[in-house]
Amino acid sequence: MRSIIQCPHCGFKAVEDTLATELLADYRCLACAKLLQAAGADPCCIFCSFGTVPCVQSKNKGGKVSRRG
Repeated sequence: MRSIIQCPHCGFKAVEDTLATELLADYRCLACAKLLQAAGADPCCIFCSFGTVPCVQSKNKGGKVSRRG
């Protein structure tokens, strides 16, 4: 599944594939090179924090996913 990640720093949008087996806790913006990290009250991954489509794990567990260390 694809999601559009939007950088909160510069607004750049990139299309990325959501991962079915791994959570992606950080992502480097392709335009400004800032490091995006999962954010929010229950940080899951960059797709849930900055993407248009949440990760597969989040959908399967009703929005509650543990962050992998």
